[in-house]
Formats: sequence, C-alpha cells, structure tokens
Amino acid sequence: MHEIVSGRLGNETALLRLREEAEAGRPAASQDTRRWLELVLRDAAGRDPVFAAALRSALADVQEEARQAAPPGYSVSGNVFHGPVAVQVGPDGYQVNNFGRTR
Repeated sequence: MHEIVSGRLGNETALLRLREEAEAGRPAASQDTRRWLELVLRDAAGRDPVFAAALRSALADVQEEARQAAPPGYSVSGNVFHGPVAVQVGPDGYQVNNFGRTR
C-alpha cells in the first residue's frame, strides 16, 4: 500500500504530513491529516484509473491479511521449543503461523 500511494503522490503535502506524524510517534493520523489525505487519494484515483485499480488491489490484500491475523492480544512469539509441544492461544484454537519477518 505504502509503495503504491507514495509512488503516485510523491511529495504531496498531505502525505508528508502523515509521515511527520508517524515519525513523531503518533499511533494514528490526526483527523485533519486523515481527511486531507483522503481527499488527495480520491482525486488521484479519480484522475488515474491505473492508480485506482492498484489501490483497490492493495486494499484487498491488506484486508485479507487482517482477516488472517490472530485476534488482538493473543500471541506467542520468540520462543524455541524442543520436543513435542502443543500451544493453544485464544478462543476456539485460532492459529496463525508466521515464520521470518512479520508484516
């Protein structure tokens, strides 16, 4: 998503503001920045059908990854087990395995 948006918007002021807020440690964009960026994205997607299609595809990928992620608050990580082991975390034995870097 980031590559597609920043590749199209480049040094757009709304995107720069979003980066500033992220670098300052904000957990989410401010309401003003979010609205501003939404307008810029709608305009760019409306003017560029190739960008709009790429954005929709990236959004679908992000939504699919979110559906496959473990529920918040349930995690077992950084552990090394030797021998037979069974670990159940969370309700209904929900399981997601991620090996290597996390996204």
